[in-house]
Amino acid sequence: MKRMIFLLLFMALTFHLYGIELKKITQVPLVPKEGNNVKVIAEIHAQEGIEILKLFYSINGSVFRTTVPDSNINDFYYFHIPEPLRTDNCVDYYIYAENVSSDIIVSDTYRFVVGQVSILFDYTREETAGNADWVIDNNMPYPSPSNPTSETSWLGAISSWAFELYQAGYNVVTLPPDSAITYGTTHPLDLSNFDVYVICEPQNPFSYQEEKAIYDFVRNGGGLFLVSDHYGADRNGNGWDATEIFNAMGIDDSVGIHFNSENESNNNITEDSYNYDNGNGSDTIFHGPFGDITEALCYHNGTTMRIWGNAIGKVWKSSYSQGSTNGVMMALSTFHNGRIIGIGDSSPADDGTGNAGNNLYNGWSGEGDDRLFFLNGTYWLIANPNNGIKENENTVSNEMAIELLSNILRKNGKIILIINNPDKKPVNIDMYDITGTKVRNLYLGNANGKLFLNTGNLQRGVYFIKCSGFTKSLKLAIIN
Repeated sequence: MKRMIFLLLFMALTFHLYGIELKKITQVPLVPKEGNNVKVIAEIHAQEGIEILKLFYSINGSVFRTTVPDSNINDFYYFHIPEPLRTDNCVDYYIYAENVSSDIIVSDTYRFVVGQVSILFDYTREETAGNADWVIDNNMPYPSPSNPTSETSWLGAISSWAFELYQAGYNVVTLPPDSAITYGTTHPLDLSNFDVYVICEPQNPFSYQEEKAIYDFVRNGGGLFLVSDHYGADRNGNGWDATEIFNAMGIDDSVGIHFNSENESNNNITEDSYNYDNGNGSDTIFHGPFGDITEALCYHNGTTMRIWGNAIGKVWKSSYSQGSTNGVMMALSTFHNGRIIGIGDSSPADDGTGNAGNNLYNGWSGEGDDRLFFLNGTYWLIANPNNGIKENENTVSNEMAIELLSNILRKNGKIILIINNPDKKPVNIDMYDITGTKVRNLYLGNANGKLFLNTGNLQRGVYFIKCSGFTKSLKLAIIN
């Protein structure tokens, strides 16, 4: 598989500094269409009052413009994108706030593309074998009726997942049995026509060509949602279960997620886990558009994961510390321009309804906050800042990662970058202000490891750090 230099965006989603805190950002509508008035609602707590509050937005990669709130009610501030939006417009935005003591908060950068988002649910891998029923409807590729009134309008154990996505404005489709899994063809069910690909407990392994299509999809900005089950859940008796199938795809090395399988610990657990940190106010998993997570992720005979590399844990088995690379029950990762989610049990996605003869249980809404982990997780895959960036737009080859340890810096402080550049290829790192004007060259030369870079006498505000050969940037706020 071709290696590339890629830039990992380690940007904190929100900050709590002194007397100012960004609690949550909400976008309405979630999936804008041409002509919609897009509103952004920011919940900000400021003990001493807000001195400066702006929304920065960019359309199709243009220079960021600013707008101020239309109104506020207590701690809720209401913005809108003040330009007409057309189909396929790509809009990036973030919130900048400063209190009277000059404490600054800067949100993560959010992205939406005008037009309908499409999500493809796999059914090429006997997902209904045995007692399973992991489909959104018996009608394929498009569920019927096309205008459902409730999740029972569609028949399948994950119809609630699809129905709630449909209610949010998403297009949901099934990849039927015997369909080819392709990327870059003219077929209407080609992965290039979708934003997210969901594979829930597959029972048959993927071919090399199918694996390549999936990786190409993710590499170019697609979202991949992998739902496993406990080791030994071989429902069609062919010697393969979901843990083995996902691991055989090579996600260990490529993505940094390993589903614990034969002879590995915690490969069949039942637990309601509250072992997560939901304090980050604009973390789109725990405080996403479908609701705030405050209850457990509930496993009924599922496997845990081991993670490394780009992968991070979001929920852990209760006996493991947060941040551990073992005992992970929900994991997130990146691969080039795409995003991946892994969950080790299908029970939380089960809505308890489906085809006759299957013993199904309502984990979706019957316990914990299971549905929110899946719905907000799907949104996290969609709201990928790298969507739409194709491989040929990254001009540098070989493998590299660059991490900004903190994107808030005191004036005259040092920027700390960690660069993984095994071949020590030359890099050029520049800093730009919010107008897109280059203000400083931070580094030019060979680098591998930790860099301490001076900002000099730059004034407080928001800046962007760009590494040569990559179109994305790291965001930095300089405060007093």
